[in-house]
Amino acid sequence: MSDPKPRKNPEEIRRKVLEDPTTAEIAAALEIPLEKYVEGVVRFAMNPAALPEYQAMSDQEIQKRFGITPMTNEQIIKLFDSEVEQATIMEKTDFSNPKAKLVATPELERPQATVDPKLKAELDKKLGGNKGEKA
Repeated sequence: MSDPKPRKNPEEIRRKVLEDPTTAEIAAALEIPLEKYVEGVVRFAMNPAALPEYQAMSDQEIQKRFGITPMTNEQIIKLFDSEVEQATIMEKTDFSNPKAKLVATPELERPQATVDPKLKAELDKKLGGNKGEKA
């Protein structure tokens, strides 16, 4: 029986990673020796299910190495709450359920329009009689 997935060749992966012009830049930015960085890439390419190792740094080290001022706990909580609000905004609506039962309102009678004959004659005269003149 043959293996359904072809095996990856670590030497070929190493060669491709080293040929990539950004590899050296990434290793330098991370302050990791190039060979150690390449070995890490090969290890994860060969073992995609492997979990990365995390390293803790002090706030001072983060600021020194990356020029970033770390967030305070309050800033992190505020950012988290804002992100949750944005993620759930589609679930919100401006309409709320009524607190009381709806009450039927009586139909209002519409008043009959009354026509003032003098006003109607004047309007007809202005609209119909002299179309070229301004009213």
